[in-house]
Amino acid sequence: MQLLLPLTAVFVCVSSRSQFINVKGTLTCQSDTVENAQVELWEHDIFTPDDLLTSSPSDILGAFELSGADNEVRSYSDSAAYNSIIEYL
Repeated sequence: MQLLLPLTAVFVCVSSRSQFINVKGTLTCQSDTVENAQVELWEHDIFTPDDLLTSSPSDILGAFELSGADNEVRSYSDSAAYNSIIEYL
């Protein structure tokens, strides 16, 4: 006698949507503006590597403005992080 096992398939449908983010600001170091510093806009992922959305140098006044978009399942969080390397000559 053969035993037939039911085959159960589970399909997970994940819906992603385009999300946009704009960031602008001014880089300063001890009250002096930081010119030509590379500013990067990253999107943090939990299970996959983070995505670099865009990058641009700060202008002569230390100002920058970045815009990016990515398809994500969850919403972008309202947080910011920065890394800095300062070389003194």
